[in-house]
Amino acid sequence: GRLVIKFPENTKTSGASVRVFVGETPTGDASISKYGHCTAELMPGFYSVEISGRPAGVFEVKSRHETRVHTGVLRLTLSSGTSVTLYAPGAASHFQSLYGSHDVALPVGDTEVSIAGRRERVTIQRDEIKEF
Repeated sequence: GRLVIKFPENTKTSGASVRVFVGETPTGDASISKYGHCTAELMPGFYSVEISGRPAGVFEVKSRHETRVHTGVLRLTLSSGTSVTLYAPGAASHFQSLYGSHDVALPVGDTEVSIAGRRERVTIQRDEIKEF
């Protein structure tokens, strides 16, 4: 089967990390580790996917089928010296930390953005760009 991870058009996501692990738990080395869009032919089974350091979930790949991982982009428009930290909702540890303006590819769902000690929840929608 085929696993497809694509990001919205007109975004700068070529540096987005994509990691695919065999099984329902992302342990050990990733069987696929790429940057940007990812299309992979895989044996049938379950695979854990991580996008930009954020777990996207477990996906079943079936023989002769295409499995799509739904994504969106968080567009950060900030000065180059502004620190941004991204968290899964309610998590104590972050999955990504960066400075300035970026297009961050993420799985759909909620993410918390922290700037200057204040956290705010944003919702990433399928194939959409969330401006922040």
